[in-house]
Amino acid sequence: MDKIRVFLENSGAEAHFLTIQGDTCIIMFLPYHPNIARPHQIFIDNYYPAFQKIHRIRLELKKYLIDNNYLLLDNDMYYKELALMTGSVKRLKNTLVTHQLFGSFFVIEVLKIKGDHCANLPQMEQNYPACEQCSLCADACPTGSIGEEFCRASCIRELQDSGYIEDEVLAEKCGNYIWGCNICQLVCPSNRKIAMVDAIESGLLNVDTLFESALLGRPGLAQYEKVLGGNYTRPVKLLALAINAMTNAGDRKYYAKISELTAHTEQKIREASIRYLKKINKQ
Repeated sequence: MDKIRVFLENSGAEAHFLTIQGDTCIIMFLPYHPNIARPHQIFIDNYYPAFQKIHRIRLELKKYLIDNNYLLLDNDMYYKELALMTGSVKRLKNTLVTHQLFGSFFVIEVLKIKGDHCANLPQMEQNYPACEQCSLCADACPTGSIGEEFCRASCIRELQDSGYIEDEVLAEKCGNYIWGCNICQLVCPSNRKIAMVDAIESGLLNVDTLFESALLGRPGLAQYEKVLGGNYTRPVKLLALAINAMTNAGDRKYYAKISELTAHTEQKIREASIRYLKKINKQ
């Protein structure tokens, strides 16, 4: 396991090893810095480039394990639950987990191999102590998703997965957020020492660029795919999210083109375009 630990550390990741039912889980944490949300730009969380990086690290480690005759197993446990079992993170009220050094700004990957390789035994889950008397994240959440229980259905990050957000009130609260929302994280005391950065090339954070790129389908989104990966650059979803951002901004630049999109073959694009026209025509 020492060679695996060194490999992961050289890749910028923190390694943890757990023995669960006689087999070994390799849990990887990769920290990242939150990006600065700017009013004139769309918002794409730095989580997504970090996730692409740790995915590449996982593929390299997987190859090493196979080449060295380790037997890989399917993992059927949630990554976050495995992270909590390492004892190095605690659960927050917003359901994220926080690390002493990284705060809540890190991504997780896991590989499972057959056999007990002198790994640690799972530890009991712990909540972040400050959460009990703190309501900063709940107060800051634009959609009121954080309370005694977390309402996943109204969380901005969850809403984005559908592309077209049916609830008009929630769609408006999404503002210019395309992928991710770190509002609750930024107010969390566990992140007070985490620096913010501009990590994604600014041209990609222009709503015009995203809209025009998504109109061209996969080929047009090649630059976004390099940063976000294929799963987060599906043209229909991104086009609907771009139209929603322009709707919320009252942006008339593409009025004629969006009018044409009311006849698009995809229902999500048609509905997003109709809502855009409805709002713009009221102004």
